[in-house]
Amino acid sequence: EAKYTTNTPYSHVVSAVADRSSIYYTAYTDGATNPWMLEQLDRTTHVSTPLLPTASANPLVVLGSSSDWLVWLELDVLKATTPENKFQHSAHSFTRTWSLHYLSLTSQQSGPAIPLVNSQTLFSSTFNESVVPNWISTPVQGIWFIQDSLLVALIDKSGNSHLMLFELGTGSNIAPVDIATAGHGRVFTSPTATSDGTSIYWSEEWRSNDGTLHSNIWAQQVLDNSRPSHGAWIDGATTLKYLFRSDGMSFRPQV
Repeated sequence: EAKYTTNTPYSHVVSAVADRSSIYYTAYTDGATNPWMLEQLDRTTHVSTPLLPTASANPLVVLGSSSDWLVWLELDVLKATTPENKFQHSAHSFTRTWSLHYLSLTSQQSGPAIPLVNSQTLFSSTFNESVVPNWISTPVQGIWFIQDSLLVALIDKSGNSHLMLFELGTGSNIAPVDIATAGHGRVFTSPTATSDGTSIYWSEEWRSNDGTLHSNIWAQQVLDNSRPSHGAWIDGATTLKYLFRSDGMSFRPQV
């Protein structure tokens, strides 16, 4: 355990991730119109540097980082709604718009004096608590970095859960690859993968009528086509998607 002390106007820390040299965290200050900031704390100097050109009025939650990328979630204010189906949480539920953002860390290594202004929006939608299972309270159920790509388990505005792959560093309006979509009342969580992305795993969670939470593990593998013993051979790969564990008790895979 280590204690870090830093000087910053954003004194209320809400979320954080760390690597060998830095701690990336979100925090807010009291009494400001735009109170939220994403910051980088140098673990050697204990100096905190803002990573956004301007502070945010909306809550920010950092989700993860790699050697090249930093990803966070932005949530707007809650809006009360009337639940419409059996997944309702209470007599009154809420909706909120949200967006997923990323930032290149390598492009900013020339010095702390250069402000980080190259953040991009990966995805945005609306989270409606009344159309999702009642143990879900956030639109993102996990991320995983694969080199310059990002796996994201998320829920869309209709309450459907998806596993999506985003190519980072390709500018705005990134078109994600929808790897899988869960059935009604089921939620994808905990995406993970091998370093080259040829094997991907994730959980599919659901709750039975007795209130017990269950989970299976799915897998997707990319296999090179083998050369046949005779006839023409087409160079390429085959993608296989299959149920890796079906015992209903397997949660949170991690490579």
